[in-house]
Amino acid sequence: MVIEKKIYISEQDREWLEKVFSVGAECVEEFPEHWIAGGDDSGLSYCFVCAEKEVARLSKKYQTEEFVVDGGWGDYIGDSQAFCEDCGKLLDNDFTQYACEMEVDHFLEDGFDFECGDDCLSMSKVISSAGWEPISHNDLNFYNNLHELCNRILADINKTL
Repeated sequence: MVIEKKIYISEQDREWLEKVFSVGAECVEEFPEHWIAGGDDSGLSYCFVCAEKEVARLSKKYQTEEFVVDGGWGDYIGDSQAFCEDCGKLLDNDFTQYACEMEVDHFLEDGFDFECGDDCLSMSKVISSAGWEPISHNDLNFYNNLHELCNRILADINKTL
């Protein structure tokens, strides 16, 4: 008989990790996510400056069509972290469940650096998007992985104290 080891972390550790992630994420600058409305909507994301440049380029190239900068008001969700298609700036969006799963899998495989603002921002988004507890049995694997990762992060932090 195999006994499943409980890896869930305490409420106190959850709150502490949320603070670690939040403080680390504060040093990362995110920009509002924009896109181009009109013409062949390619679904690409831009910062405002690059979106304006793209509108000018498209308007010049396709003079019979109208293009405008859209977005920028927040509350977007995506299957991954968003970056400007032109300059690569980090764009502000929340994560879908899929994005949360991919981020946790990435950190389990490649490691997490609690001193890296980008890593902290990603984990802050995972927690704010997915929470700490499963909603259904279909989510158990993800939450087991999330708590395993957070236990590793706690252990790494404790090594440095």
